[in-house]
Amino acid sequence: MKILRNMNSVNKKEQMLILNTLYNLLKTGVPLKQSINFMKVMFPKFLSDLIDIEMSLRRGSSISDSLDFLLENDILNQLIIAEKQGNFINGLKEIIDFLKLKKLQIKKIKDLMLYPIMLCFILFLILFSINTFIIPQFDMDNSSSNFYLTYIIFGCFLIIFTTTIIFYYHFKKLNSLSKLKILLKIPLLKLLLKDYLGYYLALNLSLMLKKGLEVKDIINVCMNFDEKSLLRELTYELDESMSQGNSYSLIIEKYSFIPDEFKVFLEQGNSKTEISYNFLVYSKLKFQDLINKSNKLITFIQPLFLLVIGIVIVIAYLKIMLPMYGSIKGDF
Repeated sequence: MKILRNMNSVNKKEQMLILNTLYNLLKTGVPLKQSINFMKVMFPKFLSDLIDIEMSLRRGSSISDSLDFLLENDILNQLIIAEKQGNFINGLKEIIDFLKLKKLQIKKIKDLMLYPIMLCFILFLILFSINTFIIPQFDMDNSSSNFYLTYIIFGCFLIIFTTTIIFYYHFKKLNSLSKLKILLKIPLLKLLLKDYLGYYLALNLSLMLKKGLEVKDIINVCMNFDEKSLLRELTYELDESMSQGNSYSLIIEKYSFIPDEFKVFLEQGNSKTEISYNFLVYSKLKFQDLINKSNKLITFIQPLFLLVIGIVIVIAYLKIMLPMYGSIKGDF
């Protein structure tokens, strides 16, 4: 039985603190029950969350199910697989490392984007002020059109903002595969997503094949995941395809985000241990590619943003100054 709590009950910093502390305690050999009790004393702020975890464990739930409010579905599934294979501590370490990397990359993006966003906001205020208060003083004949132009610009921003909110609302309702089809159409995001999915799928396959699970066993494991998770949806399609006499390679060919290397690994005729090792090595390579590409993308975003702002400034300058020069010239 899972804990019915919202993942937002703890923020990202608190999430990492709980997971890190639990990992360090278990790694040093402290039993799970004592680890939870120790954390209840050390972190009274999380007392209600830790009590929920403790009660869930007493009801017979697994530790991964008891931690479900801390993790998103697809990351939680990785922990479930690791626990079923008796490798919970290493699985927890993998998740912590990934969450740390994700946090670091998001922080880098926020730091790089802060200056351009502030510059864009100041630019908008300047344009609004000049267009509303200064230009009418020099160009009385066009003051009415400038007044309406200001509200047309504001209306465009409002339409874009509203459209974004509506799109996001409908996007959240889609299943994982439908979301991926949309996200993979975004050029820059596509590069990162394909590497992340290669890492994520290869790592999970490696964990399941490591213990010698057959395809049917893997399907049974994944079908117990949350129905909204990517692995559950892919497994459902795989099960449907194989029940019709098709090969698993059909699913690999159907979805562009599944690396072609998967088909090669699975058709080489090696033992499950060797296939598991190939997937593990591949996941590590993809993880490194993900880091490298995200770093390159981060360094590319700010100059691109500044270039766009520069072009807007030049256009705004011409729009503002040319009528002013024309008005002054007319006075002479």
